[in-house]
Amino acid sequence: MPRICARPTCDVAATATMTYGYAARTVWVDDLIPEAYPESYDLCSRHADRLTVPQGWVLTDRRTLLRLPFAGMGGDVAV
Repeated sequence: MPRICARPTCDVAATATMTYGYAARTVWVDDLIPEAYPESYDLCSRHADRLTVPQGWVLTDRRTLLRLPFAGMGGDVAV
């Protein structure tokens, strides 16, 4: 069963995992980790892409980017 986004009212499949480093004032966004942990939050692509952090914090996006040739040039791309 796929994990869903942790954002309230969002039922989209998660594609990323967000974790916090409170002492370092850092938020990390990674590819979805294999297992859910209580100290992490799973997010869908839309919410991971739009994530903002409090002033004085650093957001580090460590997700792997999948670049498909001809993506965005119209037509459907099967993955």
